[in-house]
Amino acid sequence: MFKHSISSVKPAFIIIILDQSSRMDEPLNEDLTKAEYQCKLVNEFVNDLIFSNSAGDKIKDRFYITIIGHNNNQANEIRSGYLSSFADSPLHIQKVKKRVSDGIGGLVEIEQEFSLYIEPFSSREENQLDAFKLSKEFASAWFDKRKYCSTLIVNIGGGFSSCWEETTKIVNDIKKIGETADSPFIFNLQLDANINGLLFPDLEGIYQESFTSQLYFEWSSYVSNDIIESGLRNGLRILKCSKLYSNHKSNYILNLINFGS
Repeated sequence: MFKHSISSVKPAFIIIILDQSSRMDEPLNEDLTKAEYQCKLVNEFVNDLIFSNSAGDKIKDRFYITIIGHNNNQANEIRSGYLSSFADSPLHIQKVKKRVSDGIGGLVEIEQEFSLYIEPFSSREENQLDAFKLSKEFASAWFDKRKYCSTLIVNIGGGFSSCWEETTKIVNDIKKIGETADSPFIFNLQLDANINGLLFPDLEGIYQESFTSQLYFEWSSYVSNDIIESGLRNGLRILKCSKLYSNHKSNYILNLINFGS
């Protein structure tokens, strides 16, 4: 995805923006609210990153993660650190049951530990504007210090941005950070119970969607060749003119983003 190969020497920077407004109390499906699904998705994503960057007991710090939440008309940094710091200090460890192959054609249920790094929270109004402003500060500081960008911003939103015009300007400024072909990627995931199915659409695919969907699409970056190849391996046809936008209610979305290492 990025111009530079990811390594412990040149780690990638991942910023995750969480909508923690009261609209996240809305049900996304029959089992989970938007807030619960959002946390499930991010916790699974961080756990998968830790697993894929493990070498025995050692976690390779190829990623630095910052999580930002917005609610009550403000945006706050929830947590930041290298991948190993997340692995070393989860909020909780949960016991989960999982069905796996028994090696002879059947399934067996086993108990596994699942680390939690964020928990559901929701209160009052959203503030995507300040969340993106904070993301811009973090991304700029990352580039200024290291002289390379390798940054991915994942915005998970539950609805319309009240200051969408100002937010659009900030998003466009973020896309200009860094050097040519090394500016931040922005991926927008829209949580909406009434829509389900768009994954990395192009302009034609988003044309008849809601204004919020079109807005999130506009904010999103174009897909990279790595993502197209990753999609093909997962049975998805992704066009070169597609963007990093989705409203698909499935927990494999973030894992399609092939960071490389």
